[in-house]
Parts: sequence; C-alpha cells; structure tokens
Amino acid sequence: MRDLNAAGQNLVRSLTRALSSLHHHFEKPDDAHLAVVEDAIYDMLLIHRVVVLDVESGKKGRISAADAGRMYRVMVVFRSLMAIFEHDLKTASGASWGAHLFSTADFAPVVFEEFEPPTSPPAVQRILADQVADMLEAASDATKLGLSYVSFAMRGQLEEALDGICTYFKTTRKPPLTIDFWDAEAVRRDLGLADLAAVHRLAARREILSVETWSGETMYPQFQFHLGKILPKMSRLAKSVPESLSGWPLTVFAYEHRDEPDGFFKNTLEPRGLWTASWGGKATNQFKHVDGKPEYTIAAGSPLYRVARTGYSPFFFASTPKRLTKDKTSGRFDLPHNLNRGTVYTAETPRGAWREVLDREPIVTLSSLLGRTMWTLSPMTSLHVGDITGGASSALASTPLRADTRQLAERLSNIFKGLRYPLRTTMGDKGIALFGPAGPTLPNSANLGMWASESVDGFGHDALWEYIAFREKHEKSFPVVLRRFPAEITPR
Repeated sequence: MRDLNAAGQNLVRSLTRALSSLHHHFEKPDDAHLAVVEDAIYDMLLIHRVVVLDVESGKKGRISAADAGRMYRVMVVFRSLMAIFEHDLKTASGASWGAHLFSTADFAPVVFEEFEPPTSPPAVQRILADQVADMLEAASDATKLGLSYVSFAMRGQLEEALDGICTYFKTTRKPPLTIDFWDAEAVRRDLGLADLAAVHRLAARREILSVETWSGETMYPQFQFHLGKILPKMSRLAKSVPESLSGWPLTVFAYEHRDEPDGFFKNTLEPRGLWTASWGGKATNQFKHVDGKPEYTIAAGSPLYRVARTGYSPFFFASTPKRLTKDKTSGRFDLPHNLNRGTVYTAETPRGAWREVLDREPIVTLSSLLGRTMWTLSPMTSLHVGDITGGASSALASTPLRADTRQLAERLSNIFKGLRYPLRTTMGDKGIALFGPAGPTLPNSANLGMWASESVDGFGHDALWEYIAFREKHEKSFPVVLRRFPAEITPR
C-alpha cells in the first residue's frame, strides 16, 4: 500500500465493487448487495487511512500530499453520491439503510464543502448527472499513473455501474471535461520565450489562462494558443474580467466559446458587469428624467427574497469601493463609499433572487451553490419605495454603465427608502433595493422599520433548481457544471 499506483488502483477497485453492487441493488433489492457495498466502503476507508498516515509521515518515497488529494477526491465524490442515493437506499424489507456508513472522522484530513442533496426528482437527476461525471474523472485520475489492463477493465465496470444507476434515477451522464493542457515548458517552446519565468509572468499579468490540476501543477489551456501566438481574444478575456473570475470557471467558459468571433466575450460579459474596462466609465446622466413615481408600496408581511453567503447577515448594505479595480466592482445601485451609505438587494420571487446572484457567474459550479443561504425577509409595517419599472426599465436592465445606474440610485436615495426595479435577467421579475448605512446594519437602524426573517439552506431550495433548469434551457451560453474542481478538496 506504500506504492501510489497500488493505492490508487485498490481504491478504485473497491469503489467499483461498491457502485456495481448499488447498481444491482437498485435493479433488484437484495441485502447481499448491501453487504458487499458495506465491505467495499470499509476497504476504501482503510486505504484512505493508510494514505493519510503516509502523508503525515512525510517520509521520502511515500505518497505526497498532492497525490493524496487526488485520492481524497474519490472518497469525497463517492460520499456525495451516497448522500444522493440515501433516500432511495432501502433493505429488501424496505427499511432505510446507509446513513451509518460514514462518520465525520472519516474525512478529518480533508477540507471540502459538504452538501445536503435536494430531494425533488428533477433536482436529484440534475445534481446526479454531474456527480457521476465527477466520479468517473476522479477514478480515472486516481489510476492514471499506473495505466494497465486492470485500470481499463475497472473503467468499463465503473461506467456500466454508473450508467445503470443513471437509468434508475432517469438521468443521463454529463460529458467529461476534455480540455487539453500544456505545461510551462510546452508554452515556452510554442511562444518562443527565453525561459519559464516569461511564461509565469504572462500568467501573473493575466495575459494567458491558467489552472491548477488535482496534482497541484499549474497548466495552461492549449486552445488559447495558435501558430506560436496567444489568441488576442483569449488574452483580452483574461485581462478584462475581474480577478474573482479565473482558473477553472473562466477556462471552462472560454473553452465553451473558443470558436466564437472577436467581440463575443465583451458583448456577452459587459451587460453582466463582468468586463472591467467599462467599470471606470463616467456617468452620462441618461436617467435624469426617471423620478421613481408613482411610489410602490411593499405591504406589511409581503415576502422579499435574498440569497447570501452562509453565515453573513442578509441585511448587508453594499457601497461602492473607494476605487474600482480588477477585484473591486459595485452593484447596479450601490451608493458611494464616501457617503457611508449602501444598498441591500432583494427580489420579489425566489427565482429572481437566484438569478440576481448567479447571473454574474458565466459558469455555475457546485462551489457557486454551496455555502449560500436563501432568506425570506418581510417588513412588519408597509414600506414605500420609488418605482423605476416604467418607461426607462428596458434601458435600466440592459445598460452596462454602472456609473449611470449608481448616479440614479444616489439621487433617488435622498427621496425614497428603496427602489423597485427590473431585474437584468428577466423583465418579468422585479427587485427591491433598500438603502441604509453601509455594512451589516439592522433594518430598524436603517430607518426601514422592523422586519421578520427566515432562512433555509440554499442548495436544497426548489427555486434554485428551477433556475438551473431555466438557465440550461434558455441561456445555453452560460454552462452549469456541478462538479468539484482542484483546490476545492485539499488536505488539512
């Protein structure tokens, strides 16, 4: 077990036994299948613990932390699959089974975001489709250092088992990520650079796309190079998006649209506020005639919805930073930092709340969704806000000039406690922007009265999966890839 190849192949062999038995159990419930699953999981946990001991020992010739991370990934994704299966896993007599298989201690050496899977069939089908793809990629990665007949045979058995499970859950497998990468030396040779430091400088200046692999290497997508040059549209993309959009999400988005004509990335991302060249534009006062009247009344007890990072107050009044930079942007109606005032964004529907958050993510990943909370916020007394959903609403929704929408918000914030506005993604849903002191401020302190609030885990919220279905049907330019990427599963 001290050999990396043996550890990886034994782990995948046990995984294959577990998933094959689950496949047979779903076809015809039999407690003997479940016993095999349990034995296979026990073997996986033993291998897992031996890998941990090898990493902790730090002795030369044993498994490195980077290679261990690739095997941790197999365990983490398998645990995610078991969580999805849990509601359907019954003994032959119909009793619930499977919740006892893992403990928190089993994953103590690994840092990753867990999730409680959704229960509605469409949501289960959607998350399962990507988790199966993730499982195949993880298993292949764990054995790729020792490719052999045994590895290929296991791959076939694993695919057969997962295909059967997908059939049971009425879903299909998502395609694997098939992006080709070069290491720094290959990039240096292709571009005719003097040394590897030149390649690293290009990446540091965000002139080329780069990712970190599961083995900890920095690699460069091959599609951004052609005939010994960096494709100009790829270089512009890398330089023109905020620093928060980088690595795998940016690379997958770029790969999906690698054959689009020049101008595609700017025209697509600028309306979403993701093209940094447009952040510093001066206000043109194009909305000077918008007065917010007649007012709109939010009736007492009416629910508004907001998606926020888990652990953060839903009443966080965002303000513009002192200076807009590659990693500091502002929302459409943020108030100026120097006034110490800000804006809370809510929506009138749960669907609208998810769109407001995820619309600015060109690729929705599993990480995009985990760690977010859906809040329902209701005023205890009626509240009057300005209404800007009238004649100028289409321009308000489509303009990339945040300076103009912020200028409008600053002017109307002196008159109203908030604004009702059209969401950018759909004219059918409306948002409510509330004004108050910048930062995490309670509504009463913000002169908005008392509010009731209730929160639920965002990942299990039906409106999220309705949005995912809408996005995949109507916004195919913006892919949804609900699997894990390197750096999302790391040793402690």
